[in-house]
Amino acid sequence: MPHPAKLVPKVDFGIKFGGNYDNINGNGWSNTYQTGYNGGIFLGVREHIFGIQGEALIGSGRYIFNGVTVKNLYLHVPVLFQIRLVPRLWLQVGPQYSFLLSSKYASNDNATNYFKPGGVSGVAGLQLLLPLHLTLGARYSFGLTDWDNLSKNNTWTIRAMQLYVGFRLL
Repeated sequence: MPHPAKLVPKVDFGIKFGGNYDNINGNGWSNTYQTGYNGGIFLGVREHIFGIQGEALIGSGRYIFNGVTVKNLYLHVPVLFQIRLVPRLWLQVGPQYSFLLSSKYASNDNATNYFKPGGVSGVAGLQLLLPLHLTLGARYSFGLTDWDNLSKNNTWTIRAMQLYVGFRLL
């Protein structure tokens, strides 16, 4: 019979922060990835080989539209299903909903009305659970939502790579 402690799932709760490398795919947008940041909290439950993790992250995105820099601030809420590949290394996949908190041109003029208020992305990545409660990860998100709020003839989809470090409090 298994030891009772082995039957209880492991709960992970912690903080994380890192860098974003985003771009918007669409007419007028530069195809280069721009640097931003992300940070927030995570809460997950995992057993021997499966788990689920939810997060609340504040993230910045910088994009270039016809030579003008646009800076967006988002609240990202991914729900990630986890599969252990090898000890300490987990594959994470799932949906993410992003709320647009603000959007500004480099001149600090408001650009929020150009973007839809929220959108859905798919997320896939790897997370490494290290000793001392540290976590390292890398993921890619690909937009499933058209963020263009003004034009019916153009589609803006956001793509992002994310690198992060985290600390598990539980």
